[in-house]
Amino acid sequence: MTARRFFLVLCLLATPALADDPAWVTATALVRTADADVQKSGLAGIGSHIPELEKAMSDGAADFPPSPGADGKAIVLVDGPAEALLALAAAANKHQDTVAHPSPYPEIGLLLALYYNETKKPEEALRALEATFKLKAVTGAFVGLHDASLLTEQAASYDSLKRWSDALASADAALKASQNDRDKARSHRSRGFNLTELGRLDDAVTAYQESLKLEPNNAVAQRELAYIARLKAGGPSAPPQIFSPGAGPAPPQPTPAAPTPPPI
Repeated sequence: MTARRFFLVLCLLATPALADDPAWVTATALVRTADADVQKSGLAGIGSHIPELEKAMSDGAADFPPSPGADGKAIVLVDGPAEALLALAAAANKHQDTVAHPSPYPEIGLLLALYYNETKKPEEALRALEATFKLKAVTGAFVGLHDASLLTEQAASYDSLKRWSDALASADAALKASQNDRDKARSHRSRGFNLTELGRLDDAVTAYQESLKLEPNNAVAQRELAYIARLKAGGPSAPPQIFSPGAGPAPPQPTPAAPTPPPI
């Protein structure tokens, strides 16, 4: 049998979305607009787009996986090269002619979760994140460029609800999904925070030390290690504070990364 050709198109569309465009094309244009406003206005820039972002996520779910293109080729939405390879390999096994495009949904989910967490609505953040994870090209494979940030934001949502074990599980998953030192360091600090809240102080120390190997001057890790040392010496525990790691930008993307709170 003649081998079929598979095309990987990793580029965002430069033209504005039209009314009859597929949901993912409209969402891609929205991400560009929202990112520009976030660069100007920070959190307020996200807030001004919340209804549109929510609609884009809902429309994406209604048309997922996307309908084939006009040429009849299947369309797969991917979050970076690793996810693209897995998705195209799966398409090859089905003998499908497939074209891959960058998915706008991970960044939409990140913007929604960041906004909801920062405005003290962790349940809404968790809902948005769950919707985002359902719009993945490969179910259960957290190899996307945004996955570590999405999972770390999920941990922050659980922290707000004092669901420390769930938060630790998300932080563990974020560490596995991390593709750069910044994501790894942030995941280690998220783990350290939740391990402290769970009373696993020795494990928390290890987590913070791993973070400092990657970011030696991180003030948060240094402060938390000093706090754990005081606890071990019999000092009083501080009231639990909500740990908000911030999503942080993924590795360089075709669209500008949204600004975030100071990294943990």
